[in-house]
Amino acid sequence: MSDNLIYFTAASGRIDRRRGIIKGCAVVTVGEAKGHDLIADELTLQTVKECAEDYVGGMAVRFAQEDHGGGAANIVGNLRNWRIDALEQMGGTPCLRADLHLLKAHQDYELVMEMAATMPESFGLSIVFKFTKEKTAAGFAARCTDLIGVDIVKNPAANPTGLFSTPVDTKEPSVMKDKELEVQFAQTSAALKDAETKLTEQTAQLAALTTERDGYKAQVESLSADNAKHLDAIQSAANDLNAFKAQVAELTAKLEATEKSVTQRVADEIAKLGVPPVDKSPEPPKAKTEQELWAEYAAISDPAKRAEFYRTHKTVMGVLIRPNP
Repeated sequence: MSDNLIYFTAASGRIDRRRGIIKGCAVVTVGEAKGHDLIADELTLQTVKECAEDYVGGMAVRFAQEDHGGGAANIVGNLRNWRIDALEQMGGTPCLRADLHLLKAHQDYELVMEMAATMPESFGLSIVFKFTKEKTAAGFAARCTDLIGVDIVKNPAANPTGLFSTPVDTKEPSVMKDKELEVQFAQTSAALKDAETKLTEQTAQLAALTTERDGYKAQVESLSADNAKHLDAIQSAANDLNAFKAQVAELTAKLEATEKSVTQRVADEIAKLGVPPVDKSPEPPKAKTEQELWAEYAAISDPAKRAEFYRTHKTVMGVLIRPNP
């Protein structure tokens, strides 16, 4: 064995005999690779997975007569669907898993199936790969550079409990009880019908809300149009009013200027004729005589008004002892 070629393994899965698949076989599990002074960590799993995925049609698996070896005639199937999982049954330990698709025409097909179902702890999967070492806190970890092969062996280095680390589920989908299928179908149908009913109701509600929204939208647009018209009318009226005010101011100014001009021309013409200017101030009203006040006083029939009249004019009327005229 060369310095960078090593064999170790781990596995866990479920048997589908009808389709010839052993699902969830653990190819590499995080932990010690016994007898090789190496460990497998999560990066080991990732590098092995990347190399395995280069095999587009699946990684061939040999049913080795010894721990490793054998030619093309020993190829019993291939590994597909590579993934990294942390199995709860293994304390959350990450492992690289794949599904083993067996060749039904291979002479050892039934043997591998029976071994997986009845004695999975007695064998397992083991990879053959080239690698480099990386020193980590837990020890030297392997970094896969080329995945050469995968074998079914008796003593896998990294899988002390064999092909499966948990009890195997051998129930095939095709042999499920009819009653269970009927119950599942009825439950699914009921759930689907309920979902369809809810979808129909929600669709109707959505349509109603959409119609209501469109109605409000139309009202808003109508009000906005009316408001715009009113604003235009108000602005037009304001413009007209301002124009009218400006016109009135202009006419008022012209009228005042005309009045001044006419007054000045009249004054100039009068001055030319030698006529003295007329005093337009009103003459003060002529004071009434005592006799006239007493006559007005006698004409007032209301005693209160007569008393008020006398108080107003008593300085002219004199003493309130006078015979009626």
